[in-house]
Parts: sequence; C-alpha cells; structure tokens
Amino acid sequence: LMHCDQSFSLAHAGAFNGEVKVLQWFRDTYWPPNATEAELAAFFACTNGMGSTPLDVALRTSRSIPCAEVLLKYGADPFRIHPLTGTSPIGLALERDPDFAEKLLRERTITYSMWFGCYLVNTNYKGIAVPNSGPMGLQFRLRDGTDELSVEELILASQRQSLVNVPIVQELMQAKWESFACSRYLWLLAEYASLYVAVFCLAVAEFTDTGWFNPQLNTEQTALVCMIAWGLYARRKYGKFSSTARATFFRQDANVIDVAILAYVPLTVAVHLAARSQDQLPDYMAGADAVLQIAMSWRFILWVSGLEENSIGPFLVVVTKLLAALVEPVGFLITALLVFANSFTIVFNYGSNKDPQLYTDVLKKEARLVLKGWESVEEGGSSFFRDVPLEALGDALLALFVAVVVLGCFGLFQTTAEKLVKEASKGEGSVTQFLWIRLQLIASIEREMQSDEEGRAVLERFYEDLTRAPPRPRRQDKTPAPLLRTGQQVR
Repeated sequence: LMHCDQSFSLAHAGAFNGEVKVLQWFRDTYWPPNATEAELAAFFACTNGMGSTPLDVALRTSRSIPCAEVLLKYGADPFRIHPLTGTSPIGLALERDPDFAEKLLRERTITYSMWFGCYLVNTNYKGIAVPNSGPMGLQFRLRDGTDELSVEELILASQRQSLVNVPIVQELMQAKWESFACSRYLWLLAEYASLYVAVFCLAVAEFTDTGWFNPQLNTEQTALVCMIAWGLYARRKYGKFSSTARATFFRQDANVIDVAILAYVPLTVAVHLAARSQDQLPDYMAGADAVLQIAMSWRFILWVSGLEENSIGPFLVVVTKLLAALVEPVGFLITALLVFANSFTIVFNYGSNKDPQLYTDVLKKEARLVLKGWESVEEGGSSFFRDVPLEALGDALLALFVAVVVLGCFGLFQTTAEKLVKEASKGEGSVTQFLWIRLQLIASIEREMQSDEEGRAVLERFYEDLTRAPPRPRRQDKTPAPLLRTGQQVR
C-alpha cells in the first residue's frame, strides 16, 4: 500500500520469502527452454513501486543466496544501483556475504586481446566504480544508511583478502595506481621520510661519533625542521581523517601508528629544546624516544612495503606481519606484569618491618627479572623474596608467574605461526597480503584527494576516462593470470 506504483510482482513475492522452487516453477511453466535473458528479465528483474528488483528483495529481506543465484540466471543485474536507496546487490553482498560477492565480481566480463606484443584489457566498471559523481566514484550506501563507501572500502570492510585476487578488482586497482595513486603515494612517502630523518637527527644523531652533528648549535634548527615536516604530514593525515568515517580510519593499523607518532613528536621536540642546556634527557623521555624510533621505523617499513609488487613489497609485508606478531606477546607480558604485581606487593609488605615496597618498585623488579633473568635477583640470597615473612608463598607465586609468562608467550607465537601457515594454505600469501595493503593505500589516497581542489580535479578526469573505458594496453611482462588466448573472455 505504501508503493507509489502497485507493481509488487509474483517474482518479488517469491524473493521476499526466499522460495527458490516457486521462482523455478514460474520459469519452467511460463517460458520456453530457449527463452532469452531479456525475455526472462522482463519478469524476474522488473522493479516494484519503490524501485526494487526481486534480487534487491532477496538480498535485503529474505537474505536467500540460493534465491539470488536463481534470479541471476534469469537476467537479474547484480550491479544495478537502486534509484532511491543508493544500494546495489553487489554492495549488499559485500556487506553480508563476501563469498557470494566474490562470485559476482569474478563473473564480471574482462576481455583480453593481443596487439603488437601487448595485451589490451577491456573492462566494464559500470556498477562497480562508475557512474561517478564528480570527483567521487560510485558510492555504495550501507544497508543501515549510516555511510557511503567505495567498492575498495567495502572490500576492506568485508575483511576478505581473497577479493584482491579477482581480475576486475586487480584491473581497477592497477588503473587507479597508475593514474594517480602512485605519484601521490611517492609524495606522501617523501613527506614521511623527511619527518623520520628530522626526528632521527633530533633524538639519535647527537649520540653518533661522526662529528657532523653539534647538538649545542643544531638542536633548535633541527627542531624547527622537525616541526615543519610534522605540520606537512599532520595536514595530510587530517585531510584523510576528516574525509573518512572514524571506524574506517582506525581500522587500518598504519593510521593508528600515525596518530601515535603525530601525538608524540611535538612532545619530544619540546622536551629536547627544554633539555638542550643539560647533559642528558630525563630517563622517561629517553625510553619514550626509543619506543618512538621503533614505531617510526616500523611505519617506514609499512610505507616502503607499498611499492612495486616485483620488488621488496611482498617481503616487507611478511616482515611487518612478524613484527605485528611480536606485539601480542608484549601485550600479554604487560598484562601478566600488572596482574602479578598486585600479589607480589602484598607478599613484600605483609608483616614486614622494613620500608614498604611501592607498587611501581615491584613492577620494576618484575621487569628486571623478565629482561635480565635471575641475575637481577639481589646478591646474597637465592630467593626473590628474601627476608620477608611470606617468602615461601612469594616463591610459589614467582614460579607461577614465570610459567605463565613463558608458556603464554610461546603459545601466542605458536598460534601466530599456525595462522600464517593457514593463510598460506588458503592462497593468502605474501603477494595477496601485498595487494591487500595496496588496496588500503588506494582507498585512503582517494579519500584524501577528495578533500583538496587539485585532487578532486585529478579524480574527476580519471573517472571521465574510466567511463569511456577504452581498451588499456598492458606490457607483455604483465600478462593476465591465468594466461588467456587472444580475444578470450573471463566471465
């Protein structure tokens, strides 16, 4: 009754209830076996009063994948954009059933043909990246209507890495990378490299013995260069943050590292300037600077890992995954230190006539024990809890602490190794991981470019060229996989 046009057909009713057999009965009863796809689509792909096709109803209401597969055989278009809601079957599939979405994308037609030693790639991006709206490519509205995402962002949200191996997704990624993302990425890498070098000169270079750095003369100049580089990099990141949904922004590990780096750099610059007249920094800042250098080096590896596939990119992806695997045991170790410090503080202070042991002192003893082993135990006794009334209980808790730390860290490493082996067995190896990172880069760069006038102009020209979609040449060393004969199609 709410429809502007009373056209809720029997095909809509079958899709609404997920009745696959009913739809098949309609097809077998009212159409001959040699009926064309256009003839079937007149019924099985018609729209109701709200502009929804039976396929829209099947994916949104009944969520019946078998019903959707039957409708696809009968002429339904999975890449049609709903005129009112802005959703599409492929967008709904990426949200709810990435397996089905991967099947739809793999069936998208790509034509390869040989031309003077090159492959000509002819791809139909309609319903995937076009039609565009100015500098913005096709945006898919989420089913709850809270946000609009590009196809790359939808793929990233689905967390299904095998989608980057789909031919049409790879072709779209390659087109964007060669058109605008690569040049912009190299510029961003240069900006981060300048920040990285400036922070290194501020925090580390004064301890080198090369003689080229004079901390008394160069600290202020280095701090100025550091803040200029920080401002440029922060401006880029703020543009990306303001043009991206918060959940989407923080879903990428690189963005989390960038936020931590950008928050800490001004603090360390201020402390270094305040301490330039002293012999050394405070102990806590020295430790924080060491952690900052590790984080910035890790981020630099992430930046370099986005370079060409046939270089060190896939190798660095494996390195970053191994570094990420180290974070889990470190987090577990910190948790164990905090938990057992409560019990150790009670054991140290119960019934003792000595000065009370502070909680922070107990944490330091635990940390020294973990880092240095039994050498950190006080000289003159074999017990960590020497000369305390609850020495026996303390030794038992200490043995339990060591067992938890050793076995817990070993278990986390084993779990990570099994996960890496499992991903490799599924084909999610280093190349797939590299393409996944490349997809993240392209999506973030495109969002960032939409926040400045020059970037919007570049994107608008790109989508105009993509809409015309002429055959795109590819060098012979970039042959399609699997290799296809001339003129063969992937459907």
